[in-house]
Order: sequence, then C-alpha cells, then structure tokens
Amino acid sequence: MKKIGIVGRSNGRSTLLAATNRRHRDVAPAQVQPALAVALYPGWEADPRRGYEVEAPLLILVGQSDDWTAPGSCRALAREASGLRPEIEGYAGAYHGFDRDARCTCAWTCPTASTRARAFKWAATVRRGALRSSAC
Repeated sequence: MKKIGIVGRSNGRSTLLAATNRRHRDVAPAQVQPALAVALYPGWEADPRRGYEVEAPLLILVGQSDDWTAPGSCRALAREASGLRPEIEGYAGAYHGFDRDARCTCAWTCPTASTRARAFKWAATVRRGALRSSAC
C-alpha cells in the first residue's frame, strides 16, 4: 500500500476531509492511503454533523481573523473528531488566504514562509514518529 501527504486549501478541504475520514466508504479499500494531511483555512461547518474519524495525522492552520471561513468550525471539528486528534494552530491577525505571497489582506506581515516551514516541520515530525513506531 502506498501512502501520500495531502494539502488542502479552503475548498480543497472537502477532498482532504474525505480522504482522511475512516467513515468515508471509499477510504478503507483505497490502494493509496493518506500518511498525513495539512489543511489551510478550511471551512468545515457541515462536516462535523456527518461524522469524522481521522485516518491520518492532520494539521489545521487557520487565520484568527478569517472572515471567509471562520476558524470556529475548525476548532469544533478538532474537538469532536474521533480517531486521531487533529492539531490546530491559529495565526493572530491573519485573514483567508494568508499563506499566499501575492495577496495579503492583513495589516501585518503574512506568515507565508513560517506557515510553510511549520507544515514541513510538522510533517517531518509525524513521519519520524510513524517510522519509529512501525519499527517496534
């Protein structure tokens, strides 16, 4: 079985959510499974009602001032999900699309480089832990 990393931004979260949900009928039999996932400023208002059992380590990065996809729904998902517990981090003063170089709608320096660095560092930590635990 092959394992992949998944990144989803905004609306891309629906694919990410389906691919990392053990309750989704197409996830268990798939020949390619998620090893880890990173969601940036997702909007997940309806998904907690559907049930979400996390299949792979999940990092959610949100803008605390996002007025397009409010971070509250992500915090609710992280609280209510079963399976692995999603990690969620917020960027104070950041709005929707905060990781883009071209468009920054916040009053401070956008966390583009730090967001990418954080996602890569988290993924490396997750992968090292997975490799250690599978060797035992």
